[in-house]
Amino acid sequence: MFYLKSKDGKTDMSSLVFESAGLFLSRGEWIHGTRILSSYEIIFMLSGKVYIKEEEKNYALEKDDLLLLTPGRKHGGVKPSRGVSFYWLHFDTDTKFDDNCFHFKDTARLSGLFKMLLHIVNTPFYPVSSAEYMTRIILNEIEFLSEKSVAENNPAYMAAEYIASNIGTRPTVTDVAEHLGYNADYLCRLFRSAYGITLKNFIAEETVKKAKILLTETGKSIGSVSETLGFENENLFAKFFKYHEGITPSKYISMCYNTHINHI
Repeated sequence: MFYLKSKDGKTDMSSLVFESAGLFLSRGEWIHGTRILSSYEIIFMLSGKVYIKEEEKNYALEKDDLLLLTPGRKHGGVKPSRGVSFYWLHFDTDTKFDDNCFHFKDTARLSGLFKMLLHIVNTPFYPVSSAEYMTRIILNEIEFLSEKSVAENNPAYMAAEYIASNIGTRPTVTDVAEHLGYNADYLCRLFRSAYGITLKNFIAEETVKKAKILLTETGKSIGSVSETLGFENENLFAKFFKYHEGITPSKYISMCYNTHINHI
């Protein structure tokens, strides 16, 4: 589990200082350099495989893996990789972390947060405090994802998996309950107990998350995204998106435009 602990044992991110962040792309053969940093570094994998070790512990990082490297510890590549891409983030804090390597099944929101952070970093009028705020949100999301562990045979988990896999059909609470063979009210109670959110709101959240990915990472038009997600027309999709996000789809696209990429 990923816990944020300050020196007095309480969760506290007030000491956090943002340093830098970016998106790394490797088209050819690449190996991570060997070094000792004075700050934390997060590597969040998007594609390929990275072979790296910290002190004497080896890691083979793949898509949706996240590694937190600790300041003062030597780390570096173990062997070359090809076709690698990952977000990286450097920050400093007095906070301590219990664990440092994770694999998450649902990384859409985390990916969106990194994209927003890079937009902030590479847009001149944002103050440094904005980048520090986004870094805190990213760390909180990592903590949330590491704690969000529900047994795979639990009806709530099965409901979440079904929704994520069928989000393009715009499933309703009734659809999910009927598919799993449960009473809708009973399933809703189980789901809220497991995830702390209503089933209806979860469906909306999953729809928004998928919409964000399609809007910023696929090059699809707003109309095409609307069709992919099962909306009758673009206007209904725009109203849905603005209701849940407070901004229009086109505005969201413009907010995620600026990104720093370093590649070899």
